[in-house]
Amino acid sequence: MNLDHIALAGRYQLPETWPESYCRFFVYATEQVEPLLKLIREDMPGLSIAGPASDHDAQADDLESFVRPLLMVAQWLPVAEQCDDPELDQMIAKAQDWIRNSIRLGVDPALPTFWGGSRNFHQHQVEMGLLALILCLNDGYIYHLLSASSQSQLQEWMASGRGCSMHRNNHMFFGIFILEFLNWSGAGRSGDRALIDGYFTRLESMYYGKGWFIDGMNETFDYYNAFAFHYYGLWWSILFGANDSKRSARWEQWTKEFLQSYAYLFSSEGDFPMFGRSMTYRFGVIAPFALSELLEMNPWSSGCTRRLCRLNLEFFLKHPIQQKDGCWSVGFVDENVTMAESYTCGASPYWGAKGFSYLSLRPEHTFWNDAEEPIPSECGSGVIALPEIGFLFRYHEGTTELINAGVAISECNTRFGPFKWGKQSYRSGVGTLLPKPDVVPLDSALVAHVPGDGKRYGRYVTVPIEVSERCVISAYSLGEKTCPFHVEVKTFLFWREDWLLQVHVGRARQACQLTQGTYAMTVASAPSFGDLCRAFVHFEYGGNRISFQNLFGYESIFSQRRGEGARSHSHAQEHVLLTGSSTLNQAGRFLLASISGAGKERQLAEPWQLVSAEQGQWKLVHPISGEWGVCHPDLPSL
Repeated sequence: MNLDHIALAGRYQLPETWPESYCRFFVYATEQVEPLLKLIREDMPGLSIAGPASDHDAQADDLESFVRPLLMVAQWLPVAEQCDDPELDQMIAKAQDWIRNSIRLGVDPALPTFWGGSRNFHQHQVEMGLLALILCLNDGYIYHLLSASSQSQLQEWMASGRGCSMHRNNHMFFGIFILEFLNWSGAGRSGDRALIDGYFTRLESMYYGKGWFIDGMNETFDYYNAFAFHYYGLWWSILFGANDSKRSARWEQWTKEFLQSYAYLFSSEGDFPMFGRSMTYRFGVIAPFALSELLEMNPWSSGCTRRLCRLNLEFFLKHPIQQKDGCWSVGFVDENVTMAESYTCGASPYWGAKGFSYLSLRPEHTFWNDAEEPIPSECGSGVIALPEIGFLFRYHEGTTELINAGVAISECNTRFGPFKWGKQSYRSGVGTLLPKPDVVPLDSALVAHVPGDGKRYGRYVTVPIEVSERCVISAYSLGEKTCPFHVEVKTFLFWREDWLLQVHVGRARQACQLTQGTYAMTVASAPSFGDLCRAFVHFEYGGNRISFQNLFGYESIFSQRRGEGARSHSHAQEHVLLTGSSTLNQAGRFLLASISGAGKERQLAEPWQLVSAEQGQWKLVHPISGEWGVCHPDLPSL
């Protein structure tokens, strides 16, 4: 996509009073709306966006293919109307006609295009909840486009979601917005307020501290905090907070605390560590920032916040994220259908339209007019420890990293691929190997292998022992419910510049092979090499480097490559990673220590020298980076 905002803005007649930054962001939004309008058909409510079918049903996918693109269009329409431009006028008229016709076709039970009502645990409840929110935005802009008969049928259809069972996670918000819409539009009932309070009580029980929520029954902390809990919480506060001022203030405070640490995950390039599920929602990760500006409770300056949002938008817009029709594809930096979740359909990526919530800010807002300021990752190096959730965020020269000691995934949701949460660290810029429910990826993790059959075992639940500015220590086991295979592990993780020092102590209950992987680096053509050496390996491609150094316990260092067959990396078809390998010929205790590196700096091409490794204190020296003292009273001697 052409990111020359001056050239793009010149295509439209925009108000002269709009600041340059407002023009730029509006044009970015307009470029996303255009391909959607080209897919409109008068005989169907949804848009035929290319992509996989979900594991829901055809009606659910059809509703999703209307509601999620609608969020993008609904945020854009009131702003576009402020322009005096013939091309934009045509787009506005087409969008409004589509909205009227689609809702008429979807909510009329007498028509074959009827979406059908909601029911217990059905995806309709999710899409209806988002639609309910959209209908209330901008003083009911979308709702007031409809005829009286369509409004009446819409209310009747939406009421099918009243009281429906939902998964005990962020989905509780959808029940809230359905009921709030019904009451806002005059179709409320006695008892609705009690239901809303009950849903909120369940949501608030998921709060762990420092602004972070566990996603209910999923038992995970991830980006759903941004594009679910805090996005919905702030919109509820903006639209309906007057109904419960104490609750509104509480949610705003939680978001303020959340953004204080969350902003450290964004790199100077605008991307972020790929941790958890639904990474194909892309822009959705910035959803709460603009809303916090609207409520004047953002812990970061307007200039810093706009820069963070711009970097994120432009990171994705400069990559080929569109599919053949110009709509957003399933993937991350490009079209990559292997990233589809079981619940993903072609329209699912438009959950990322939440990131365009900045369109709710008026042109005179400080968000648009203050000078840009550096984002946190552009301000040297540092760490943010979050022991409440078992995370540590690290930033160094623009790169960000999530060190993970608090992962968990409930047994009922391992279908998502538990190792989206199960690696020891995730870093911006490098992407990740894509987990499958039955395959444990080798990057950035300790993995156990069964001799002979190649079966791999990873970690499901990790218990943090210490998350501090000096180190992260965690305990977990490698294995699964259906097999007696079991390895107990305690991991120490220390950091310095682009390196991670990993120490694993534990006990294997049977013979096995243990491997520790580096990050997986993308390449244009993956080289083929196997057992390299037992001490230190460095690999460079296109200015990027990875390295692995054995300090203790690994017999060999291998290169793992993948370039043929089904794609397994988030960022490219081919990749390389390095793994240290240790074979345990019988059950017993083990001690493994290594240093892995990833980045662009030439320091990564040189190994560290281990000067001493006494109980509680190790000393290392590097020819370029100098001394590294590693201290913790529980750190074993070598």
